[in-house]
Amino acid sequence: MRYVLLTLVLAAAAWFGYGFLAGDKEARASGKDVPVAGEVVSQVPLEPGSGGSPPAGEPKGGEATPAAPRPKGGKAAGPSRTADAGLGRLERTLSRGDTKEAARIVKAEAPRLASSREFRALAEKAARKAFRAGELERAARILTDLVDSWTRGPLGKDDLAELEGVRRLLNRVMDELLFNPGGAWRSRTYKVKRGDALERIARHFGRAEGNRITAGFLEAVNRTPAQRLRAGQNLRIPLGKFHVVVEKKSFILKLFLDDILVRFYRVGLGKDGKTPSARFTVLLKQKNPVWWHPTKGPIPHGHPDNPLGDYFIKLKSDRYTGFGIHGTRESERDSIGKEESQGCVRMLPEDVKELFSFLPKGAEVLIR
Repeated sequence: MRYVLLTLVLAAAAWFGYGFLAGDKEARASGKDVPVAGEVVSQVPLEPGSGGSPPAGEPKGGEATPAAPRPKGGKAAGPSRTADAGLGRLERTLSRGDTKEAARIVKAEAPRLASSREFRALAEKAARKAFRAGELERAARILTDLVDSWTRGPLGKDDLAELEGVRRLLNRVMDELLFNPGGAWRSRTYKVKRGDALERIARHFGRAEGNRITAGFLEAVNRTPAQRLRAGQNLRIPLGKFHVVVEKKSFILKLFLDDILVRFYRVGLGKDGKTPSARFTVLLKQKNPVWWHPTKGPIPHGHPDNPLGDYFIKLKSDRYTGFGIHGTRESERDSIGKEESQGCVRMLPEDVKELFSFLPKGAEVLIR
């Protein structure tokens, strides 16, 4: 009898243990939280054959990555698989010398891949190929798409060094495409009349055609100083509207003519985030500006306490007043790329001089 009872007890224990393990296995398979030694093991089941890695879309190392599509009959694509595909397409396109398709790929992929140094190198290579082939607008579009996406986020020291090379390339492209009296891209021709002046010509096109341009811009495009203008001379008159975008994260100011990037510059911004994110228009432009100190009153140009430098571009908006874009004293050149102003956008003296000569009154300025 004793052996019979012992046998029954052992059989019941074995049955209970099997049920507990089966229940545990079922819970894990359904994705429920299963406490083991006081911890939650998982809330999402691992995919079969995943080798213990989280399924696509799960964060790794505390950083979320987008879910990659699963090819038919294969493993899930890793987080970099899509990026690798984009880089591969661009590299193969460049090996064929197809700059048109390369420009299309850069435009499509730049918002996603501009943080990749490999992508940026390939995009710059595409722009150089287009430039050497005389495809100036295509080169400008590739650089526009690259820089516009790249500068929307923070930039490190290595990025700045790399970006300087891209800036030089963009300037070379623009010297041929836009700042060239013999060019015709987005332009018309005007024959100078007796008594004409660049200021008068610029005002004429602004009033008659709504094409806001400045005498300084006409001078740069035609490589003709205002005092050398002569009757019968043909002037190139670019068409389109300038606008500015200031990227607060990267401390970059971008000057566009319609949809093409013409120039970009490093800037300084307001301390403690005092530079607002808003849409402005250019209200007026002042050379050798007087600065109005909040308590001391007017501080003349050239005074050590006047921080405006030689040029001031006053901005207006529905919400904010007193903001502008201005130069920097030589002693404060290192404030560029930092938040050290009272709220205005600071530029190096040589950069603000150029922007001042190009940017017309009424132009839009977006700070974001």
